Amino acid sequence: MPRYLYRCESCGELIEMRHRITVKHEKCSQITECSEDGNLIRMPSFSRYIKPQTDTRAEPLGKFTKDAIEEMRQELKEQKEKLSNQEYDD
Repeated sequence: MPRYLYRCESCGELIEMRHRITVKHEKCSQITECSEDGNLIRMPSFSRYIKPQTDTRAEPLGKFTKDAIEEMRQELKEQKEKLSNQEYDD
């Protein structure tokens, strides 16, 4: 069930609850012992747990990066050799 955070407009009390999305709480006195019967405001609440993503690839991501770097090194080496063999007109 989702977690919701409410704040009472009258007493300022913060209330954290878990309930179905279809449940609507409007008055503080419905869920607490507040005698002022203030309106409840639903506050944004964020999950405290972040599920780690699993990689479905067979090879680790670092390998792709290393391979790309190695390809660029090889290409740079070939270009340097090509340019060093070129003759320039003065």
